[in-house]
Amino acid sequence: MLKNKKVNRKVIMAQYAMALKKSEDSNGIVFKTNAPSLKEATEYFRKLKQMSKESFDKLFIVVESK
Repeated sequence: MLKNKKVNRKVIMAQYAMALKKSEDSNGIVFKTNAPSLKEATEYFRKLKQMSKESFDKLFIVVESK
């Protein structure tokens, strides 16, 4: 009989920042989060703002933060 073994997988999370595309008076950073990929971070921020992909992409940019 085979038993299911739990596999300990560490997901490497990078920090991503959502920023306004155009901002003259600040660094534009609105939120930061940890996520396994840029795509997942972008989707997290888009859902947080409750915006369509097109609207979100017009206003914000998501980049890996250091």
